[in-house]
Amino acid sequence: MIETYVPISQLKIGEQYDQIFMVVSCTQKKTHKDKKPYLAITIKDVTGEMIGNVWDFKYEDNPDIFKRGGFVRMKIEIGLYQEKIQFSCNKSDVQPYTGNPDNLNDYVVGPNENILKVYSEELKTLLANIADPYYRDIINNAEQRLGIIDMLKSSPYGLKGPLAYRGGLLIYTTHLIKMSLAIVNSCKDIELLINESLIIVGSFLRNIGWATTSYFEGDYLRLKNSFYMTGIERASFRFIHDLILHVESDLNLTIPESKKQSLENVCCDAKTIEGKIIMSASQILDFFHYSDFLLRGRKPNQEWVPDHMGLFVGHNT
Repeated sequence: MIETYVPISQLKIGEQYDQIFMVVSCTQKKTHKDKKPYLAITIKDVTGEMIGNVWDFKYEDNPDIFKRGGFVRMKIEIGLYQEKIQFSCNKSDVQPYTGNPDNLNDYVVGPNENILKVYSEELKTLLANIADPYYRDIINNAEQRLGIIDMLKSSPYGLKGPLAYRGGLLIYTTHLIKMSLAIVNSCKDIELLINESLIIVGSFLRNIGWATTSYFEGDYLRLKNSFYMTGIERASFRFIHDLILHVESDLNLTIPESKKQSLENVCCDAKTIEGKIIMSASQILDFFHYSDFLLRGRKPNQEWVPDHMGLFVGHNT
């Protein structure tokens, strides 16, 4: 569940806020009179930056809390100092935060390199669980020959919305594998023979068409002609088909026809139980990403405004 987040531009003087902030910079300082240590911190999101102080904090005692480009939970108070709005908090008001917030698009227009690195490592860990030797060969070939994880890091997921930026495809793909495996694990008591290797590889390649049909000019997302000619599903199908041919040629082996068809089917109308699971997981993720985006749509000035044409959120009533 995405927690309530008040953008930096909307923080009000005299109010307190307890939420997750993104750290831009951190400098150790001492007060002039009694030489007590404190940190000068700059926080940032898509609406702007704000400087502030964390009192009685020695950076060397816990250097992992305030990392550049990382996140930290703080209970801060907004005030005015030398006619500038600043925040302040005590050491006891700071809590470490690991990983990335679900509302990542509140902080950055596209993830920074540190965030992409975290997702890349998590994705590699998930891919290491591929037990089927044929599917493992396919993924290893794609990484060694094409650098496919770097392709995901430079590609969007969708033309608009919360993941239409560099690395959006990497983030979505990582979530899709985890969601698909979660569905499988929730059905362990049902006596079904499910190929978990196909679940992982199918989730990994289902949306690869975005990497082959789109590119960026600066910060602007552009489409290649292949997008209009084939569409995403067909582009993903072609990529998987060509990848299988290269693997067979490079490794001098023959992949069973059933495995080929099962993998090719996951990017379009699912014909297998694994394909149905991946398709269901994708629909769940799209619901969470895009329903929230509709409910909290942005105006050009980056302020959050309600969109009553979106979904009705019953638990908020």
